[in-house]
Amino acid sequence: MSRDEGTYGYLGKLAAKGLTPYLDFYEMKPPMLFYFFGLGGIVFGFTDLGLRLFALLLNLCSCLLIYLILRRYIPNQYAAVSAALFSIFSLNPFAFGFSMVAEHIVNTLVLTSLYLLHRDYEQKGFLFAVLAGAAFSLAILTKQTAILFSPVILLFFILGRKNKPWLVQSLRFAGGVLIPVIILGIILIIHGAIHDAIYWLTAYPVTYASSIDPEEGKTYLRYFTRNISLFQISLFIVSVLLFFVSFIWIKKKPFHWMVAYVIMALLTIIPGFRFYGQYWLVLFVPLSMITGVVLYQFQVIKPKTGSIGLFILLALMAGEMFMHRDYYFSKGTPGEITNLYANNPFEQIRHLSKYAGNLMTDGETFMVFGSEPQAYLYADKVAPTRHVFMSMISKHDEKSNTFISETLHDLEQKQPTYVLFNFFIYSWTLTEKANDKLYNTSANYVINHYTPVAAYNMNTNSYLYAGDGQQIGSFNNQVVLFKRR
Repeated sequence: MSRDEGTYGYLGKLAAKGLTPYLDFYEMKPPMLFYFFGLGGIVFGFTDLGLRLFALLLNLCSCLLIYLILRRYIPNQYAAVSAALFSIFSLNPFAFGFSMVAEHIVNTLVLTSLYLLHRDYEQKGFLFAVLAGAAFSLAILTKQTAILFSPVILLFFILGRKNKPWLVQSLRFAGGVLIPVIILGIILIIHGAIHDAIYWLTAYPVTYASSIDPEEGKTYLRYFTRNISLFQISLFIVSVLLFFVSFIWIKKKPFHWMVAYVIMALLTIIPGFRFYGQYWLVLFVPLSMITGVVLYQFQVIKPKTGSIGLFILLALMAGEMFMHRDYYFSKGTPGEITNLYANNPFEQIRHLSKYAGNLMTDGETFMVFGSEPQAYLYADKVAPTRHVFMSMISKHDEKSNTFISETLHDLEQKQPTYVLFNFFIYSWTLTEKANDKLYNTSANYVINHYTPVAAYNMNTNSYLYAGDGQQIGSFNNQVVLFKRR
């Protein structure tokens, strides 16, 4: 697991245990993200395999929904090819498509909303419109940027006003949107977590979004745009070209709302100027859909052209899978993922966490210092603190100082039996803007009160075990497992 995947997986486990978001644990994402990860973990397990199976299920659902929506406009074979194209796009390693990220959930929920709206226009009543609103609300309550797809829904209503009044439809949809919001709001109020929720969902994201300067943003944009597109270059060239071709038929169904869908998906990548790979996953849905619709339009103009286009697209998909067969089919860790994670010791953290889990008895406790909460999942332990992602609180502000004091207090008062300490500075994001008090104080306390048991040295790429007589010292650039003296 990467940091995001591990964080959401662990917080999902806490949500599944009945703990309250933003009070017992926190992140700057809306609460449904934790509950969906919790649901996935309950069904498939809070493990690497379990979370990936959940991601697979979500992607399969998205593929099915793409097919079901498109077959209302184009023949089945074109709808099926669009779904197949998305399935390949969605596994792009530089978009973290292989991992369980929030965008997989958002894609499925937004598509569910669109599918229900199509059903609503085919049947009498208002139930489907309300359910569509609820599904869209759940998408926003999973990740805030999903709200940017609202214009797509509104455009869909306005352009369909000949069949049903757009204002009435909008009100029914809005009623559905309010249902999950009200339910979650009541839960947070009952548990006294509403004040904390407001901070993590509004104040902190603003600070987070403004922490990247333009030059850093350009670097992220270049890196992810280049790597995401080059990995599946032929498919991206075809899809992007067909997207621009789609403007020829912009007034026809379903081009109007699909073009808007692509544009709004592009906008969801921009907030915070990080342009992270997983943000691009939401773009792959409308890009794949519009590709199939344009190919069918060619068939309308000249039947053989559409069939040839389908054949070429299928050949390109097969070619891309063959070119990257090591990524898609090998048992080992593909080079793309190794390059993507660079020096991050995610595999080593899993190894040491599982090692710690095997050493510990039921009554012994475990605490992680760094930004890899997945260690708690591997060790099958619950953190003795609500602060599990250290880089989030290593800031120079009043709130962060309070959180740092709470973390240090939990360490000193609860005295965890084992501590996994990541001395890899990137894990803490200790730049010139960061507050290094938590890192320095906790490192000093652990070194003085705990004994090294095992470690991974990133400089020598080797594991060390005190039980085998190996010396563990000079902790810099190591991940170290300590036991309290």
